[in-house]
Amino acid sequence: MADPLTETIFLNKFESIEELLRTVDVWIDGAEYRIEVYKNYSNKNTPFTAYRLKRKQVKLNSGSEVAKAFVIDDLAPWVSNRSADGAFGEALGFLKNKSKPNLG
Repeated sequence: MADPLTETIFLNKFESIEELLRTVDVWIDGAEYRIEVYKNYSNKNTPFTAYRLKRKQVKLNSGSEVAKAFVIDDLAPWVSNRSADGAFGEALGFLKNKSKPNLG
């Protein structure tokens, strides 16, 4: 049986179809980041993308209650690659440039 995500009947019904392939959490200078790599079925020009998220405190509802959640890091460059490993490597490389120099 073919993967339903590759069938035209589904690709034509939805604006975008992405599959989460990999999630990796990285800590730099006490901040927690998450890299998510997606396979894009809807746009053949960007077959694999990676998003960088950062764990932040967010307000719940309109009250004073807060929780920690991952939100998209707006300062991160957008990553698109021909392979999942390539997209992951690019996203990880951008994070490496944020980190302290290796002292060991």
